[in-house]
Amino acid sequence: MEFLLTSTSGGVENKIPNTTIKKYTKREVRCCSTFEEFDKRLSWMEGTWLSKGVNHKMSKGRIQREFPNGAEGHFIEINSIEELLEFQRKVGSELIITSATNNESIPAIEIYNYYRE
Repeated sequence: MEFLLTSTSGGVENKIPNTTIKKYTKREVRCCSTFEEFDKRLSWMEGTWLSKGVNHKMSKGRIQREFPNGAEGHFIEINSIEELLEFQRKVGSELIITSATNNESIPAIEIYNYYRE
């Protein structure tokens, strides 16, 4: 399985061998319940909701839009628990298995190498 690799302090993923840099679809999700609400509150600063991105829709009571190839990241292939444990041993930090912050459909591994709470 392919994972987006990130790190709590940032930049560590650049030093990990066997990663591939790829572009992926960035999803922007806002707390506004309609496109019109966004436009009324934020268009003066950001433009209208429909003026940027593609695949505009409502999801779970929030508005969402996509930016194909709008983000770039380091990806790593890990296909077993054994490979994951070996990767964790090599990086020497705890790992957080999650999803990409800007696209929840992409599995991610965060190298937890600095306090963030």
